[in-house]
Amino acid sequence: DRFVMSMMVPMQDPQLAVREIERLAGHPRIVSIEFWAAAERIPFGSRFYWPIYEAAQRHNLPIHVHPSTINTIAAPATSAAGNVTNYLQAHTSLPQFYQAHTISLVLEGVFEVFPGLKIALIEGGFAWAPHVLWRMDKEYKGLRQQAPRLRRLPSEYVRDHVRFGTQPIEEPKKVSHLEQIIDMLGGPEMLLFC
Repeated sequence: DRFVMSMMVPMQDPQLAVREIERLAGHPRIVSIEFWAAAERIPFGSRFYWPIYEAAQRHNLPIHVHPSTINTIAAPATSAAGNVTNYLQAHTSLPQFYQAHTISLVLEGVFEVFPGLKIALIEGGFAWAPHVLWRMDKEYKGLRQQAPRLRRLPSEYVRDHVRFGTQPIEEPKKVSHLEQIIDMLGGPEMLLFC
């Protein structure tokens, strides 16, 4: 009775994904919709995915993003640099996908259009996030006309709509450094225990 699950939807066909969400959303054990994170042909902020986000918001189901090194067989690349030669490189490169999709979601204005949407980024680490938040805020200040839907700093949308899984957690030699990263991210409330 303790187990709950995430529904897997066909991301490559948003209309079918919405039909699957409508079919399963009322199930008491389904608590989220799963996306896989890889080098997608279409970034998550694209309007292509908006029917899925609308259905997720309507049913109060967060999007649970999980890495897929197996899915990279069908993806355009296994890293931001192109195709790597082994699993070690592919697995180490996973945070690159999370960074790119987070940037896309925020700067395309997804959270303005769908203010009830929540995203959980699982198994992609989180030590990268403070840098990305700072960089988005800095670049937005000079290029805000390229993100016309935004009404606030990009980092504020992440703090309101995104959570990061703790597994696999970065393990610096000094525990105090990890505590500093968590503080830079916005505190432990930004994390989900995984």
